[in-house]
Amino acid sequence: TLQIVNKEIKTTFNDEIIETLTTNTSFQTLRKIRTNILTKDVDNLIDNLSLYILSNLSYLDLKSEKAYQIILVTLTSLLEDIVEVKSESEQGNGRCDVYLKSLDKNNEFTYIIKLKHRKNRPSDNELIASSEAAFNQIMNTKYYLKAKKEKVKNVILLGIAFTNKRCKHKYDIIDF
Repeated sequence: TLQIVNKEIKTTFNDEIIETLTTNTSFQTLRKIRTNILTKDVDNLIDNLSLYILSNLSYLDLKSEKAYQIILVTLTSLLEDIVEVKSESEQGNGRCDVYLKSLDKNNEFTYIIKLKHRKNRPSDNELIASSEAAFNQIMNTKYYLKAKKEKVKNVILLGIAFTNKRCKHKYDIIDF
């Protein structure tokens, strides 16, 4: 059991640790990502994910689809109190890259995410086309069938295409 033993230590703890953590830009971005996931605010989720990548990672680390998958799984794993996180989850006729399922039955949702990585600095239109291809792969391989069978209230189908620190996305929210 952790216990704060006196007023001076409590003040120091609040001033030095809690205040520093909660004003840290990366921490604030992670809190926004958490809220975006819970509220199914996909556009702001992508904006905050992009901001996190832009602020914290080097383009040298972002050389493959797997790198983005690991980043997304790691970030969402910090939400284990609200979502079940799976990587390469078998769904429908294949495996989606990231699968998030809410643990709260009152706010039941599932994110089915397919990622694409583009090399050689594609144009915005090419990146959009890749995000659409990722989304279409979700639809064509029926990654959503398990969620439909389980009667999940909201299923967020999300295709994201990355290149370096840029991304584009396409999504739909299906209500079963």
